[in-house]
Amino acid sequence: MGVNKAWTGFLFVVLFVTYSISCYDIYMTIKHSEYIIDMEKNPVAKFLITKWGVGGFVAAKCFITVVATQFITMVYLLREVKHRYKIMIEWLLALWFAEQVITWYILTH
Repeated sequence: MGVNKAWTGFLFVVLFVTYSISCYDIYMTIKHSEYIIDMEKNPVAKFLITKWGVGGFVAAKCFITVVATQFITMVYLLREVKHRYKIMIEWLLALWFAEQVITWYILTH
C-alpha cells in the first residue's frame, strides 16, 4: 500500500509553509537583533542568545527546523511505517501547520 497522494501533497505544502515562515522568522530575528534579547519570550531562546549570540541562535533554529522537517518527511514516506502511525504524523503535521500560521500572524501584526 503506497502513500496517499493527497496526504503527500499536504505534507509538502506544510513543509513549504514551515520553511517560509521559518525564513521570515529568522529574517525578523536578524533585522531586530539588537533588541531580540528584550523581545524574546522563550527562556531557552534567551539562554541561547545570551550564550551564543544572535548568529548562534539563528544557526540553532535553522538546524532544528531542517532536521525536524526532514525526519518527519522521511518517517512519513517510508513504506514500512504502519498506517496508524501515518495518521498520527498527519495530525502532528496539521497541528504544526496551525502553529506556523499563528507564528506568521504574530510576526506580521
